[in-house]
Amino acid sequence: MKPEQIKKVFEEYITDARAQYALSINGGRGCGKTYFWKHELEKIALDNKKKSIYISLSGLNNIEQLKDQFSLHRYPRFGIIKKIISLSKIRIGAIEFPTLKSIPIIIKRSKNLHNYIICFDGFERCRIPIEQILDYINDLAENRNGKIVVLTNESEIEDLEEYKKFKEKVIGRDLLFEYDNLLIPKLFKDYSEEMQSFLSRWESFIVDGIIIKYGQKNIRIIKCVLDYLNRIYPVVKPYTNRDEIVKEIILFVSLIVFEYKKGSLTFDDRKGLDTLEGYDLYPACPEEGDISDFIKRYKREFDYNIIDKYIDCNRVGFNFYYSLYRYITKGYFDPNELKKEIELRIERGYPGKERGERIREFFNS
Repeated sequence: MKPEQIKKVFEEYITDARAQYALSINGGRGCGKTYFWKHELEKIALDNKKKSIYISLSGLNNIEQLKDQFSLHRYPRFGIIKKIISLSKIRIGAIEFPTLKSIPIIIKRSKNLHNYIICFDGFERCRIPIEQILDYINDLAENRNGKIVVLTNESEIEDLEEYKKFKEKVIGRDLLFEYDNLLIPKLFKDYSEEMQSFLSRWESFIVDGIIIKYGQKNIRIIKCVLDYLNRIYPVVKPYTNRDEIVKEIILFVSLIVFEYKKGSLTFDDRKGLDTLEGYDLYPACPEEGDISDFIKRYKREFDYNIIDKYIDCNRVGFNFYYSLYRYITKGYFDPNELKKEIELRIERGYPGKERGERIREFFNS
């Protein structure tokens, strides 16, 4: 189901007083469910004068921890109160007061949640027994009139059969979240107006030329690419009138992030990428004559799968930016070093496109 369709279903659900069930949004890891909740569904809740609560289930071990998380989000001072009532005695000056453990916690007994939308995220990463957590969700929806949204990746739930068994009693509607490239431009809004303008200018290249072309559907990884571009933008800014520079930097950052996140690259294991340059992504290819020997040697010395995946001899060149590679794989960024690399890249220029075209013809023959 497309995000726009889910938004309509969600609004119908939160405005239907008769809906005493939970709504499940199921999708693969990194497809954008959490981002969609925080940037789209929460706005719809606010527009309908509803209060939203977001709770991550990741790492929770028992139902009491979950209840405490809920109370902490609904009543921010609950944490202080809980700490106080855990004391056996309280001393103020020379006066010692008896335990407060017998004082009833009114906030925990609050029943009506009709004005609340509660999102539970990461069901597959929760360690609370399935029956207990679904019983708790059912109580919030059926007995306390809350609207509940469960974000989950069912393919990663360990005891899926147990989950399905109790899910039928709690989940009224189960929506399959489908990744949509239309979400990508919305990620731009997380940055400054100047950065948004830069990303919008290159939207087609980023979305069509990289994300769609290389089949990247993980929102977290795409957001990671944008974060790196945002960090290096002040260095790249003086060169934004040079399209070839901007394109190859965007491609390089994307390539390294994609492959690093897959575990294909490390700081020390660069798969030969640091020896490549030019439009063809290939080193030292003969300008003329037979290139079959070169190809054989090339396949032995480099990771052909990674390099060939990103080859595009007619659109954008390749330059290995050590400062960016180190930043992505090791975390340290030196703006001055990147500036020097860009200047050197401009001074050096590119080898001719012909070599890349000849190699492509060889591989496709």
